[in-house]
Parts: sequence; structure tokens; C-alpha cells
Amino acid sequence: MSSNGFEDLAKQLKQIDIGKSVVQSSLEEAADFYLQKLRPNVPAWGSGHHARDDLSVKINEDSVQVVFGEKSYYWYYVENGTKKQRAQHFARNTLAQNKSKIEQIMLRKIESELK
Repeated sequence: MSSNGFEDLAKQLKQIDIGKSVVQSSLEEAADFYLQKLRPNVPAWGSGHHARDDLSVKINEDSVQVVFGEKSYYWYYVENGTKKQRAQHFARNTLAQNKSKIEQIMLRKIESELK
């Protein structure tokens, strides 16, 4: 997903000027929580490799992302659908269901860092 909510929140937090390390730390904690909630919702199909086993949190200098590994490129088609397959929206729905909890995690982390 190109826009998963974490990038938007990171931009907003950087405008508050609370410090890059505080922003990064809150994003990492929120991403870890989202990963835990997303993993059981990833559909398993076929035998062998499963996309849910190929999820990780990717930490860059100025961003944090929850990503699927290269072997799980097909997650995009399952999430968004194709001409012959309906979209399952497992990632989008997991984020929507947990958005308030993710925001609470980030806010709590920021508040604790600022004390």
C-alpha cells in the first residue's frame, strides 16, 4: 500500500516539532501493533509459502512501513482484486478496525517521551 496512514501521521507529527526520534519511535510501536493485528487476517491460499509469514516492519530513516516480502507480491491482487477475483480488503479493513487503537498507541508513546 502506498498510503497506509502511517506516512500521513508521520507528516503531521513532524510539523509539531517533537523530535524525529520520538516520531520514529511512536511509528515503530504502532506498526508493530498493526502487524500483529494484520497477520491473522491475511488469507492463506494454496500450500507452501503464505503471505502472512512474509510480513515485516520496514524502518527507514524517515518512515516506517508494514510490508510483505518479495515472495508475497500477490497480496496486492488479493487485497484489491482483479478482473476475475473480488477484492478482500484484508489490510484496509484491519487498519480501519484498529485505527483508533493505533492512534492511542502513538499518542501514549509521544506523551511518555515528552514527560
